[in-house]
Amino acid sequence: MKYVRLGNTGLNVSRLALGCMSYGDRTTAGAHEWALNDEDAQPFFRQAVELGITFWDTANVYQAGTSEELVGRATPRELRLGTSPIRDLSPRNSDWYGTRDSTSRRAA
Repeated sequence: MKYVRLGNTGLNVSRLALGCMSYGDRTTAGAHEWALNDEDAQPFFRQAVELGITFWDTANVYQAGTSEELVGRATPRELRLGTSPIRDLSPRNSDWYGTRDSTSRRAA
């Protein structure tokens, strides 16, 4: 696996990233029925680690926020996890592109 510097952060990450939109709790309102749960996602996570993929991308809107939770449970410490805070998931803000604290508190 080849590694590159992530912008000007000083972090070195794999050139390939594992996109994590497919992982989460499909029983959660707003999640897709095709989402893979913890058990079903494990082979993909294991293979990514074995291949040296150290950058996993998720966002707090993937599978209604449950992607971050699942990925957080599965993430080895040596990985660099990229999350895209797109939406404020708190009950106080229903605006899709909220400008308030946009990170998923459950996953942090």
